[in-house]
Amino acid sequence: MKKQSSTLQAFFITVFLYVIVITIIFWQFNSITIYAEKKPVIKKIPINISMFQAPVPPVEKPIKKPIKKPIKKPVKKPVKKSKMKPIKKQVVKKKKKIKKPKPKLKPVKKPVTEEIVKEEVVEEEVVEPTPPPISAATVADAENRYLSELNSIIARLAKNSYPRRAKRRHWEGEITLRFIINKDGSITNLQIIEKTSRDVLNKAALSIIEEKMAMKFKPFYKEINRNTWQLTLPISFTIKN
Repeated sequence: MKKQSSTLQAFFITVFLYVIVITIIFWQFNSITIYAEKKPVIKKIPINISMFQAPVPPVEKPIKKPIKKPIKKPVKKPVKKSKMKPIKKQVVKKKKKIKKPKPKLKPVKKPVTEEIVKEEVVEEEVVEPTPPPISAATVADAENRYLSELNSIIARLAKNSYPRRAKRRHWEGEITLRFIINKDGSITNLQIIEKTSRDVLNKAALSIIEEKMAMKFKPFYKEINRNTWQLTLPISFTIKN
């Protein structure tokens, strides 16, 4: 092992020495070539006799001085005053305005308005004679007929709307209703004045006016001079053998 290490060291040392020698040779070669390139180039110049003669001094030309010319002063000419004529102002005459006569306006006829036409039409309308007053007997007769028709309808509806449970148990009774009937036949302010101990019969009496008749009857006759009429009518539920 020691021999191998020593041989390797010797090998590396020799290689290193060779490298140094080669670099020195290369450096010297480069320096010689650079020096050869830097030598000046000598040109051959021909020799003449004129080179050995003394130089002839140059002849100086005389300097001409400039002659100063006398400066003439400008002569001022007298300015002639021109006689200016005064400018006359032009007087502009104002034109008088001629008043044109205003045209006479014709009276415009106003269009007949709708109101005037309506008034004329109203004047032309024939006023119907007032009907003779209705006697008390005819009024009473008309009221009786109206009430009898109302009672008959309510009695028929009460018979058809008799509750089955009340009929099966033989419950009977009479209910008194009060309401207001208007001129057009509409019914308002419906209420029970006298009722039975059976709620089934009381509800059935109210249902006749509210549901079966739908709170309406036919309008008043012409002979009935009323707008509203307060009525009190009995509704009876009885079982006939």
